[in-house]
Amino acid sequence: MYYFFYKQLKIILDRFLKNVAVVASGNAMAQLIFFISTIILVRIFEPDSFGLLAVFSATVGIFSAIINLRYDQAIVIEKSFEHAFLILYLCIIFSIVFFSFSLIVIFLFENQIASLLSFDISKNLTFLIPFYILFYGFFLALNQWATRQKYFYLIASYHIIRALVICLTQIVLGFLGLGGAWLVIGFVFGQSVSSIYFFAKIYVSDSSFFKSLKIDITKVLHLTKKYKKFAHFSTPQTLFNSLSLYLPSLILAAFFFTSYSRYLLSYFKSFTSTKLHC
Repeated sequence: MYYFFYKQLKIILDRFLKNVAVVASGNAMAQLIFFISTIILVRIFEPDSFGLLAVFSATVGIFSAIINLRYDQAIVIEKSFEHAFLILYLCIIFSIVFFSFSLIVIFLFENQIASLLSFDISKNLTFLIPFYILFYGFFLALNQWATRQKYFYLIASYHIIRALVICLTQIVLGFLGLGGAWLVIGFVFGQSVSSIYFFAKIYVSDSSFFKSLKIDITKVLHLTKKYKKFAHFSTPQTLFNSLSLYLPSLILAAFFFTSYSRYLLSYFKSFTSTKLHC
């Protein structure tokens, strides 16, 4: 009996460590790609360009983690596959609503927001904020679904592809002699492409399951109430954590030159994972 439980525990631990190693290797490879690309990018773009990217990263970093009101965390713990899918659907709806609301706010207060974020030279950059948050919100929900389905190799490949697309796009745009605003555009483009790739791979893997399910609004509302603690408690905590991490960079950029915020954000990012990268 003891040997049986020992063998089962060993199998579980080996599987767990293998999955952790797969995801960690993907993150490590992405970090390496970003590190190598930084060596090239600093020789192409001016320091102020990285300041713009740092401020943009800090801005989207504050809101990206809470876009789904943390309901994405419930995808993994929900026992029913049907309910987990409905929570995934709910998160996508939240992302779209947040995107629409933020786009309207930026449209109405474009000049004020651009001035606050030191985007006076490239005011149109503010309109990229909702698009980045939208695709990152999709990723957060899909990432939890992939974890539930044990698609760990797919998660690792997402991080690598995201890093490659962002870095290659920024390097190509830099060699074309485009300005610092295109550094931000490359950042948003990379997130968009990698999120679409992530969605496409998951849809192909679970297409039969997705097609067989129907959206039941009554069940969606029930699940919203069932996991409301994520919105009430986890969301404010995550928001405060994001503010403590990224707000100093925004304050620094507001009172000094944006080039200084590059170094502060780099310091903060050394303590984080590959969620946001310049």
